[in-house]
Amino acid sequence: MKTLLAFGLLVSLAVASRVVPHDSTPNLAAVAAVAMFAGWYFRSRVLAVAAPLSAMLIADAVLGGYEPLVMMSVYGSFIAPVFFGRWIGRRRGASAAAVLGHAALGALAASTLFFVTTNFAVWAGSDLYTRTIEGLAACYAAALPFFRFTVAGDLGFAIALFGGCMAARALLKTRRVPAGAAA
Repeated sequence: MKTLLAFGLLVSLAVASRVVPHDSTPNLAAVAAVAMFAGWYFRSRVLAVAAPLSAMLIADAVLGGYEPLVMMSVYGSFIAPVFFGRWIGRRRGASAAAVLGHAALGALAASTLFFVTTNFAVWAGSDLYTRTIEGLAACYAAALPFFRFTVAGDLGFAIALFGGCMAARALLKTRRVPAGAAA
């Protein structure tokens, strides 16, 4: 039951972060952070990968689709953070500061991967840019203003998810009554 609740909350957060209008901050979304957290939190790889993909499918059903090659690169770029999260998960005994540091690095890696792959797909799969090195450079240059929001969203949501979980665990640990103690 706890696993299904966590799955539903993560998917809901990612969907809401995409469908709630935020025209002044495009690409500020929780999907990569949710993917990374799901990889860290869930034991099942299938469930971890299903969280960001479910969120994308639901949000895209509301927002509409886009060019197939770009869509595939977007979905694919949200699978990698699951494995970043699994890497963080292998350090279960790590301090909260270490987990947050690894989450921040994972968020930066996820942002960079998303930027590189999706903009390459835009260049390769559309007629917006010439299929030259200059066209590719122009595509990346045009996308740079959006990159800062991608980084801000990935970092902010990752720190909130991992930090919130670490804080909740620490709080629960301090509130536990030792066995045999009077309550």
